[in-house]
Amino acid sequence: YPADAQMPVSTVAFKRVDANTVDRIGKYRGEQIETVRYALSPDGKTLTVTQKGTLNGADVTSVQVFVRQQ
Repeated sequence: YPADAQMPVSTVAFKRVDANTVDRIGKYRGEQIETVRYALSPDGKTLTVTQKGTLNGADVTSVQVFVRQQ
C-alpha cells in the first residue's frame, strides 16, 4: 500500500504471522528498508513493537512496549 507522505518509506505491506503478531514491511524505491513487528501478548494486555531497518545508511533498531491500563 502507498505509505503516508510523512513516513520514510514509500510503500508498506502487512503480513499476519499468527493470531497475535503482524509484520509491516516498508520499502523505499522498491528496496526493503524496514521491518516492524507488532506482537500482542496472549492476555491482550501488552503490545510490543519492534522496528529494524536503515535510515540514511545507518542501522536503526527500536523496541516500544505498551501496557493496557484499566
